[in-house]
Amino acid sequence: MFLATTGLVELWDTRDEIIVLGSWGLREDQRENWKTLKVTRASSPWSDNRAIAKAAGYCCEATEGLEESLGLFLNQTHGTSHGKRYWKTLLGGWLLYYVHAFYDRYTALKRAFDNYENLKAVVLDPACYETPLDTVDFLRLAYGPAQDQFNLQMYSQALRAMGLKEAIWKQVALSHPHKRPKQEVRAIKRLVQCLSPWFTRTTRPEIMMGTGFKHAQLLRLVTLMAPQGGVQPGPRPVFQEPRALDQSLREQIGNIPSRDEFTSALVKSLRFNFPVIWLEGYADFRDSCLKIWPHRPKIIVSGNDWYGNEPFKLLAAEFQERGSRLWGLQSGAGYGMSAVIPQEEFESSIVDRWISYGWSDLQGTAAVESLPHPRFPSLRKKNGQRLKNARGILLVTTNHPQYHHRFESGVLGKFGEIIDWRDRFIQALPDTHRRRLAIKLKDDHDPWEQKKRLREAHGPLRIEGTKKSFHRLLAESRIAVIEYYGTTMLEALAADIPTVLFWDPQTWQFRESAQPYIEKLREAGILHETPEAAAHHVLQVYEVPSHWWDSKLVQTARKAFVERYALGNKNWAGDWVKAFRKELSCIHREQAAA
Repeated sequence: MFLATTGLVELWDTRDEIIVLGSWGLREDQRENWKTLKVTRASSPWSDNRAIAKAAGYCCEATEGLEESLGLFLNQTHGTSHGKRYWKTLLGGWLLYYVHAFYDRYTALKRAFDNYENLKAVVLDPACYETPLDTVDFLRLAYGPAQDQFNLQMYSQALRAMGLKEAIWKQVALSHPHKRPKQEVRAIKRLVQCLSPWFTRTTRPEIMMGTGFKHAQLLRLVTLMAPQGGVQPGPRPVFQEPRALDQSLREQIGNIPSRDEFTSALVKSLRFNFPVIWLEGYADFRDSCLKIWPHRPKIIVSGNDWYGNEPFKLLAAEFQERGSRLWGLQSGAGYGMSAVIPQEEFESSIVDRWISYGWSDLQGTAAVESLPHPRFPSLRKKNGQRLKNARGILLVTTNHPQYHHRFESGVLGKFGEIIDWRDRFIQALPDTHRRRLAIKLKDDHDPWEQKKRLREAHGPLRIEGTKKSFHRLLAESRIAVIEYYGTTMLEALAADIPTVLFWDPQTWQFRESAQPYIEKLREAGILHETPEAAAHHVLQVYEVPSHWWDSKLVQTARKAFVERYALGNKNWAGDWVKAFRKELSCIHREQAAA
C-alpha cells in the first residue's frame, strides 16, 4: 500500500491502494485526479479531546526542554550569556508552531505504520529542503499556497529519523522558488510613527506599543500619554534576505541533547528547519534592531508580536534583561475560556503583566489585569446608529489550515465537520430566508475551496470575501449567525446585535470557569447545539429580533458574558492611561529606592 502524506497527487503510486494521512491529501482542486483511485483515509490521532490535551501537554514539556538546550547552544555560538526568558521570548513563538506541527506529522506516521502493513512512501531529496528565514517564512512555507512541499519535507525528515528505510519507495526532487509577499504599510501607521516623537517631545518614549490596537486608537494613546514621556509604536516586521547556511553550525544544532525518541527526531530536523535569523543572521539582525531603537522603554506592550514580529521580539528580549516590563495583551477569543490553549500559557510566561478582556483565571504565571478593549465600544457605538430597516441574515464562517498547526480546543482535525454543519444550517432555511443570507468567509486563502463547495451544494448565494469588513456587514444585518467560537462572536455580543451561535459541544471544549457563562447563552437561546435548532430559532425571531434580543433573559446572559470575556467602555483610553501611569509611578519609586 502507498502512504500519501501530502496532496501532491503527481507523486502517488496510483497502481496500488492508497492510504491518505488526512484531509489535506484529498485536495478539492485535485479531485479529478484522485476520485477514481482506491483511496482510504487514515483515522486521525486527534479525534478525541483527551488526546489533544495530552499532546498539548507533551509538546509543552518538549518545548521547555528544547528551549533550554537551544539557549545554551545559541549563547555559546554567539558568544552571549542571555537568560532563559530571553531565548523563550525570541524562539517560543516559532517553537510553539514548530514543535506542535512536527509532533503531529511524527505521530500520524507512527499511527499509520502501526495500523497498516507494507506501507511505502515518497520522501523529498534533502538537497531540496528549504530552510525558513524567520517565523513568518515558516508559516508561509508550512501553511501557504505551496504548503504541500514543506510538509513533505517534514514528513520525510520524520520518516528518516524513525529509521524506516524499507518504507521509502523513492526519493524525489522538487524546485521551490522562494517568494515573499510584499509588506503593506498603511498611511495612518506612518502618521502615528511620525507624530509620536512630536507629541512626546522626546526620542526616548517610556512605552513601546506593538499590535493590539488599530492605528487611530494607538494615536489616541500617543496623544494622551504625551505628558508622561510618551507612547511610540514598536518596530514593524522586516523581510529577511536569504543568506548562505553555515553547515557546520547546523550540524551542531542537529545534535543538541534530546530526551526521547520524538525529541531526537525533532532535534535532527532543526539542522534544516531552524530559522536563519537566529543562527546565521543573529548578530547582524541584533545590531540593526538596537540601532533603530537604542533607548530602553520602561514598558513594552503587545498582543501577538510574540510570534511573527522578529524585531519586536528581539527588542523585548533585550530590554527585559535591562529592566523593561513586558505586558501581554489578549488578542482574540479562546484566552480565558478554552480548555486547551497553549498560546495563553506561552505568552503569559514571558510577560510581567497580562491584560485580559475581563477574566482572571490565567493559565500562567503573570499578574492579570482586566482593561477595556477599544474593539468593543466602537461596535456598541455603531449598533446605536444602525438603520431601523436593516435586513438580512449574516452567516459568519471560520477557516482552518489543512495541515494541523497547533494542539488546542477547537476544530483540529474536524474542519470537514464544521463545513458539514454549515451546509445543514443553510439547508434548514427556506428559500425566502436563504435569499436574505450573506455568507462572510474568513479570508481569501482558501485551500478548502469553500466558495465552490457552497455554490455546488446550495446554488446561487451571496458570498462575501475580505473586501467588505465584518463590522460593515454586521451593521447592515438584522441578525448575525456565527458557526464557531472566535473574536467575531465577542464583537457581535459586545455590540449588542442580535446574534445566534451554533457549534458542536464535543468540538469546542471550555474550561470549568467558563461553563456557567456558556450555559446562560444556551438558556437564552443564543447558543444552539445543532445547526437545525439555530436555523429554526432564526426563523422564529427574524421578523422582529428585538422582541427576543431585548428580553431580560437574553440581556442578562449577554451582559454577564461580555463583562467577563469582551470588556469595553467608551473611556477605554482613560483606563489604559491610568494603568500606564500607575506602572510608571511604581517603576520610578523602585528606581528612587534602589
